[in-house]
Amino acid sequence: MMTKLYVLSVLTMFYFINTASASVPVTVEPVQYDVIETKIMVTGTVHGKQDVVLTAGIDGRLTYLAEPGERIEKGGVLASIDTFALEIEKARQQEMMNRANVNLKLHKQELSRIKKLAQTNSAAITQLDILQNRHDLALSDIALAELAIKEIDHQLERAQIKAHFSGVVSQRFIREGREVNRAEELLRFIDTDNLEVRMYVPVKHLPFINKTSKVRFIADDKTMISAANKNTAEDEYANSSGPESYAQIVSIIPATDPRSQTFEVRAKISHGIIANFAVGQLIDAQLLLPSKSAELLVNRDAIIIRQSGTHVARVSSEGKVDLVSVQVGLGAEDLVAVRAIPPNTLSESDKVVVRGAERLTQGQEVNIQNMP
Repeated sequence: MMTKLYVLSVLTMFYFINTASASVPVTVEPVQYDVIETKIMVTGTVHGKQDVVLTAGIDGRLTYLAEPGERIEKGGVLASIDTFALEIEKARQQEMMNRANVNLKLHKQELSRIKKLAQTNSAAITQLDILQNRHDLALSDIALAELAIKEIDHQLERAQIKAHFSGVVSQRFIREGREVNRAEELLRFIDTDNLEVRMYVPVKHLPFINKTSKVRFIADDKTMISAANKNTAEDEYANSSGPESYAQIVSIIPATDPRSQTFEVRAKISHGIIANFAVGQLIDAQLLLPSKSAELLVNRDAIIIRQSGTHVARVSSEGKVDLVSVQVGLGAEDLVAVRAIPPNTLSESDKVVVRGAERLTQGQEVNIQNMP
């Protein structure tokens, strides 16, 4: 009985020794060195480049207001206010100025005669001062009338509200015939010739976005629309007959919303495809964020996360495991950027384990099942 137990224990010991020394089968892939491009999905809204609510320039009765949907070219009239009272006031001020000119002419003549008499002591100094004062007051009356006329001309100009850009009236707040006060809202006017998409991107991606970053817009009909820098985009669009079209990222606003922790990115839509969009339209946007420079890339499955840190299992030429500490960066599809800690402990073309790395230890022998 004791002999059987002894033999069994020896066999068990040899089994565990052979199991511990046996190489573990693994699958490996080479480390790559390239620029990685991360894709993130955000939601955007189409806006007019210029979108304004126009107000009444003066008090008065509204005589004309453009209809919603009406297109107005730059310089065209959007609204008009009755100017009869202003025209009457302007005529009155012109007559006041004519009257002041008549008085000025009279005072000049009297002042000239009194000055000649004063030289021969035939006129009192007090009389000379009175005439000089009347002369100066006439000049002041003329200046005041001129200022009043300029002010009325300015109000007459503001009585017609003109478009500073070409666009479409999207909304009216009142109708013709109503008395309005200055600064009262009349209509909303949108520039439909220059559209942009405003997107809100998580703030963690701010360091990787610039004006050359690429964007794809997905409309409600799932049409893919690419956005890149303007110089390349419009040339490619001109030569493209497919559904893809192009825009330009024009603004990156690094002001974060405290609640959503997002910042705003604006992309201009090129003129050739504006007809495909409407102001207020919701669009899903796919941003492609390239890394600033080429980085070491490994398969996502090569990342080993343990309490001691994040590692990859590099396989040496002798078939042994070397656990390399790494810092994980951007990722795209199956690849993720890594930075070795310390540097230079991982390089391009090194073989890292992507299958079977869960229980590997430092220096453990492995059996590579594939040859990349």
